[in-house]
Amino acid sequence: LGLMLLALHMLGSTLAEVEGTPIFQLIMQSLEGDLVIALLVALILTWLCHSSVAVVLLIVSLAATGMLSASTIVALVLGVNIGGALPSVIN
Repeated sequence: LGLMLLALHMLGSTLAEVEGTPIFQLIMQSLEGDLVIALLVALILTWLCHSSVAVVLLIVSLAATGMLSASTIVALVLGVNIGGALPSVIN
């Protein structure tokens, strides 16, 4: 639990630096515009990481900054859950 909280703190401080870059703002705007894309991005990211907890922590960090709307957060978490179940279904 302590390591997860430390990782969340480190992630939050890193996101504070990246938050102002134009490419990051473009990505966040594209996620806000289309919930299906947000779901697919979270699904693919979770499948690549093989860790739904890591991706949920990333989403929580983004949500804490206020960059994402509630509907986008729900779509991302749904994508994480589907992406976490995908390896079990494939095997």
